[in-house]
Amino acid sequence: MKKAGVAFIYLLLIPLILVACNASIGATSSHNTSPSDITPSSTSPVSTTPAMSDLEKLASDPGFKEHKFELKEANRIPRLNEYEAIRRAKEIIGTAYDNKHTTSINAIYALFTDNETPKLPGKGVLLKDLPVWIVTFDGLKIPSSGGRTHYNGPDLSQLHTQLHVVIDANTGEELEMFTYK
Repeated sequence: MKKAGVAFIYLLLIPLILVACNASIGATSSHNTSPSDITPSSTSPVSTTPAMSDLEKLASDPGFKEHKFELKEANRIPRLNEYEAIRRAKEIIGTAYDNKHTTSINAIYALFTDNETPKLPGKGVLLKDLPVWIVTFDGLKIPSSGGRTHYNGPDLSQLHTQLHVVIDANTGEELEMFTYK
């Protein structure tokens, strides 16, 4: 009987403990802290600058801007998912480049505008706010056409660079391919 009495007391205490925990959690979570209330210490600096998304990084890249490309966030669900877009980009580049040295492959879904060539030659596709996957291959070996830049300079016949493949997010069609790094 003594064990049953102790168990009964624990059963009564558990709900009280849960209520007390919820009350203390509610009390701390209802307090709104504004950035001005936070005093940064030397061990934990506070950054008010939000991290850039992959889309923002690509859109702000000088080479991307030089080609007069624009990117916007896409809110619609594409027919091709990220995996299918990467697979399709690998099919497009095939064995044309030495992709054994690729250090990373990244796919970004966005609305793409090409202000330099707004209509795809021969296809009539308007490249304005078109839902696309931009698949970027980093570290790809791309043969250059110029060889060495200076006498006794570095051999630039094989550059490790980035290659961007722009794929229609709904059809899987290759729209553009470019490199500038």
